[in-house]
Amino acid sequence: NLEIMKIVLPLFLDDYKSYEAPFSIHNIVEVGKDILNKGAGEWYGAHSISQVMKNVNDKYNNQYYKSFKILTFNEGIIYRSEVSAIFVDK
Repeated sequence: NLEIMKIVLPLFLDDYKSYEAPFSIHNIVEVGKDILNKGAGEWYGAHSISQVMKNVNDKYNNQYYKSFKILTFNEGIIYRSEVSAIFVDK
């Protein structure tokens, strides 16, 4: 859907420190350095990048947008109750 793309794509623009583009590579690298001590150019595995993206989302969520939610499962087990819970506004 074009309307959804117009909302989601700007969240990923490469706009350093912009709260309008929380998932910019600059913000991802900054959070990666904070929580994983990894710098720009270092490899992020699937688990690592999912943790970074969740932390980026948590840092900026509800400040400028609130409909984007990320849920990670550390042990590889998906719990239906946790998935259902993220769809309930708190």
